[in-house]
Amino acid sequence: MRRRDQIAIVATREIVERSRSTVFRVMLVAMALLVGGGIIALSFINPSSQPIHIGLAGVVVPGLEGDIETVAGTIEQPVTVTAYPSTQEADTALEDGDIDVLLVDSSTVVTTSGASLDETIILSTAVNVAGRRVAGQELGLSDSEIAAIVQPITLTYEETDDANDADEIRAAVAFMGAILLFVTIMVFGQFVAYGIVEEKQNRVVEVVLSRIDSTSLLVGKVLGIGALGLLQVGAVVLAAAGALLYIGSDALEGIDLSAVGIPGIVSLVFWFVLGYLMFSFIYAAAGATVSRLEDLQSVAFVPMLLLMPAYLVVSFSLGEVNAWTRVASFVPLWTPIVMPVRIAQGDAAWWEVALSIVLILAFLWLVVRVAARIYRGAALHTGGRVKIREALRGSGV
Repeated sequence: MRRRDQIAIVATREIVERSRSTVFRVMLVAMALLVGGGIIALSFINPSSQPIHIGLAGVVVPGLEGDIETVAGTIEQPVTVTAYPSTQEADTALEDGDIDVLLVDSSTVVTTSGASLDETIILSTAVNVAGRRVAGQELGLSDSEIAAIVQPITLTYEETDDANDADEIRAAVAFMGAILLFVTIMVFGQFVAYGIVEEKQNRVVEVVLSRIDSTSLLVGKVLGIGALGLLQVGAVVLAAAGALLYIGSDALEGIDLSAVGIPGIVSLVFWFVLGYLMFSFIYAAAGATVSRLEDLQSVAFVPMLLLMPAYLVVSFSLGEVNAWTRVASFVPLWTPIVMPVRIAQGDAAWWEVALSIVLILAFLWLVVRVAARIYRGAALHTGGRVKIREALRGSGV
């Protein structure tokens, strides 16, 4: 039987057998409900909004400040309104972050990153209310008569900064991808190690290894268990996205996710899969060195220690790529987390990306070979923990 056929058989078996498990199905549903339900629950538990700080400058319609507060009260949105003697002072306050939005001459809305939905509703409604009231006072007409003859006032919107700059959005998405990869490896990498130890403890592996090559067996198990792990990640992401859409989260307002683009999404998925595979094999090798599930935690922390520096480098260098970031992006263990951030920030040249791909693929091949040797050398050992050197020696390769 060809190796790829062996891998396919093992992977299919892992997917079928483990997907039938009640534990897996419960976890799949529970995690999705926990994340999605948690987001929705938080929207009810903590419904209070942060105050919107509004600045007024230039020509201000009489009574506009009170109208803004009244309209904000109707939608239960706290506001503070500050009138500035000059537009220059108001611009400075906006740049310094003292106010969130500035209304100039009762007609132009100025923000640093785009007006939110609440800001738009409050200012637009208040300006129209104030305008109709003033017109009614000047013409001596009733509110209904004013509404019939006065056209709605349309505000003009300006931004001092481009908060939706494509590079910034891609960098933010890449950083979120790095966090997701980190968490996924930490949670589901241990599932791979658990599956390895489980079969070793049940002595099933002894029978299987007599019929299938150790490399094929290991690759098949990693791909099968890994596929189920990624399925759970996908379920959690979909649940979170659905919950955000349901509650109408303001967190997505003003963000043009199309700036990421199809190539950016493909790139993130590519690096995600490489990183997930690499550390899954490392977890598998670590799991093969112990014989009982109770002892798994004694080796499960090792892969996380290998990955932690990459997370720290990305966290401290986000927004400013430095020499440490560039060096870390070429270390295969850290490349899947660091290089996508560099690419998103426009810092990586094409040859650097190509070189990092070559290095990580070569390293992945090496990891698979070494992990298979450790697996074969340690799989038949029972009792205490097997040292890496002993496992490699016992592999007979």
